[in-house]
Amino acid sequence: GTREVTGGNTLTATGITAYGGSLQVDAGAVLDFTGHPVYAGVGAVNGTIGVANSGTQALLLSGGTLLVTGGTLDAAPGQANGDGGKIAIGVAGSGTPAVATIQSSGPNAGVVTDSYAVVGADATSFGVLTLNGNVAWTDAIDLNDPLNSRGYMVVGYNSQAGNDGTLAPPAIAAGATLTIENGATLTDTHAYIGQADSAGTVTVSSGGVWNIGLAAGGYLD
Repeated sequence: GTREVTGGNTLTATGITAYGGSLQVDAGAVLDFTGHPVYAGVGAVNGTIGVANSGTQALLLSGGTLLVTGGTLDAAPGQANGDGGKIAIGVAGSGTPAVATIQSSGPNAGVVTDSYAVVGADATSFGVLTLNGNVAWTDAIDLNDPLNSRGYMVVGYNSQAGNDGTLAPPAIAAGATLTIENGATLTDTHAYIGQADSAGTVTVSSGGVWNIGLAAGGYLD
């Protein structure tokens, strides 16, 4: 099926999981995610949405498509109702790709902010992420996060390899891909391409910009 947030409207939640179908955020619309704990504590308590830290999942797109066209996807640290969250694209799926496209629409910029992001390449699924045009994606530092404050992007993430328990992890479905083009900007404190038992490709073209650690002396691994 299709889930759509139309212009001028805001959807506020602790998180969303999509194993197929499509999720569309129109120009002027906002998805406001705090990120919920992965295994427990999902949902509001006494009407208040809150999380412990940014090591929580705001968006899991295992399969299907995400299209943000001049809208905002906000899982940033420091929100009034939580500390932010993780965006995962192409992780723990069913063999089909998860495709996420962030693009602009007229004067409306496409904006995504989170604590950290992973684009998967494992045995069950893989992710394709494209930032195109007047777009700004920021993986932001969260001082409340216990794991080095996060603020990074992983292109080529395999959650299966460490859990398989064999000497030969299962083959990946396909490599993860990230494209930053036509003036789009991605900002990270550090980044990884192709972690162990995985694979990733990044293309920056046509005025695209990938800022890595400009303020804090980060790195690309």
